[in-house]
Amino acid sequence: PLSEAILEKINQENIELLEAKEFVSISGRGIKAKIEDKIYFAGNIAFIKENNIDVEQNAEKANKFLEQGKTVLYFASKDKIIGIIAVADVIKEDSKKAIEELNNKNIEIIMITGDNQVVAETIGKEIGIQNIISEVLPQDKEKEVRKLQENGQKVAFVGDGINDSPALVKAD
Repeated sequence: PLSEAILEKINQENIELLEAKEFVSISGRGIKAKIEDKIYFAGNIAFIKENNIDVEQNAEKANKFLEQGKTVLYFASKDKIIGIIAVADVIKEDSKKAIEELNNKNIEIIMITGDNQVVAETIGKEIGIQNIISEVLPQDKEKEVRKLQENGQKVAFVGDGINDSPALVKAD
């Protein structure tokens, strides 16, 4: 969803794309590629920090976006941040209604998300979910479902991406 949003904006603005070589995608973290013989990174803060790139110069702006419930993507050269983008999920009105109806039936709802804690709590609060497990890598969502089942719970899982497939299969 994040890459689709970025590509949509690129197409709207008629921005020329450059050829990326040695492209590497780390699921739930970010991407790394060589463009015109220079290495570039794009991804979440953890991925950028793992690559020893200083994020402090953008911390204040990034925190404002996070407090608004937006996901922050960092773009960096090998040694510095060259840009950030904030992307917001649009919450569908029928999602709020569905959560409300489940809450009214005393069905426990847990949001398992790769979003950071601030974004996850902001979105959860907006739609009425109090139990939130955030910063979960795509491959670990299935493990969270398994933990709930091992505690004797029956689990229904709703997901919107290919990364949710293992959790969907594991759910009851």
